[in-house]
Amino acid sequence: MLMIWLFLKFQITELVHQRDTTRALLKNKVNSPKAFDWLCQMRFYFDPKQADPLKQLSIQMANAKFNYGFEYLGVQEKLVQTPLTDRCYLTMTQALEARLGGSPFGKQFTYFQLNWSMSNDW
Repeated sequence: MLMIWLFLKFQITELVHQRDTTRALLKNKVNSPKAFDWLCQMRFYFDPKQADPLKQLSIQMANAKFNYGFEYLGVQEKLVQTPLTDRCYLTMTQALEARLGGSPFGKQFTYFQLNWSMSNDW
């Protein structure tokens, strides 16, 4: 039962983030695939015409483009998706595109930590 609760909690949080992102795009009247508000979103493109399976799925954000190579992404439900997380992704993809690298280490909140810190604030 706990696993179902955690899964639902993750799904709700992710859907709220997607809703907020969609609302921001609508509010800013983004109607072009060249608009910066659209380009700074992480986008996944699938091209079945590519013969190499490692080149069929690409991830694009701003001017950066990477082929998805089935890398281990960690436990995604442990990462809280926020506007700050989006900015971190944008910064990291731009650094990787410029071959500068980056360090993703620092304070990261899991759902448990976020809930605990929020409950202590009340």
